[in-house]
Amino acid sequence: VAAGTKHSMALSTQGDMFSWGHGGHGRLGHGACDAAMRPTKISSEAAEGSKFKFVAVGEAHSASIDSLGQVWCWGAGSFGRCGHGEETDFLVPQVVTSMIGKSCSQVALGVCHSLALTRGRIWSWGGFLY
Repeated sequence: VAAGTKHSMALSTQGDMFSWGHGGHGRLGHGACDAAMRPTKISSEAAEGSKFKFVAVGEAHSASIDSLGQVWCWGAGSFGRCGHGEETDFLVPQVVTSMIGKSCSQVALGVCHSLALTRGRIWSWGGFLY
């Protein structure tokens, strides 16, 4: 479970992600900016078949780690906080391609930045440096 200022996320024992709360900037990952008043499963074509083991929420973006250790991020893209190399909003989970193959174990989100932990290393993006 991860709780933020305006939204929350949880994982099922099967590795499915659920989110609820304020949907601005697509932070819920449901493909729109609508609010969800109760936990709603996150499903996207890109994440089809993936199982997740970790979730995190920031002020206006969200992230997860799948069973392969890949980092996924979505929501507000301003300041590069999602790590996709652009500042547009992402309405569904997208793999952070620069982190592919790094086998992440944890991810943490701030207001305008993100951090990911691999074996002995911390990676960061967002703020004004991306």
